[in-house]
Amino acid sequence: MDFQEVTTHPWIYGPLASIAMVLVLLLVKRWLFRLVTRLAQRTSTRMDDLFLQAASRPLTLLILASGLFLLGHLLELPPKADRAIFTLYTACVVGALVWFVDRL
Repeated sequence: MDFQEVTTHPWIYGPLASIAMVLVLLLVKRWLFRLVTRLAQRTSTRMDDLFLQAASRPLTLLILASGLFLLGHLLELPPKADRAIFTLYTACVVGALVWFVDRL
């Protein structure tokens, strides 16, 4: 087995790509939330502050679920596993939306 075969194997690059995407999205989310929070503090209403507080954790759940969804697409899984990952992803999206509305 040579190095090229190892680096192009989906069970190697799939988890790495998924973890990298999640980490990048979490960093972007953190940066954007800091920026938008500073802007929201300048307004006279509290609605934008409440919206940001309510959206933070559900958005993190969506980012983590998208990493799982990407991993499912990068790996060559049987159809049952693909359906299970899609169902889990859908449940996470619905759960995040409910969580957001509940917090709001």
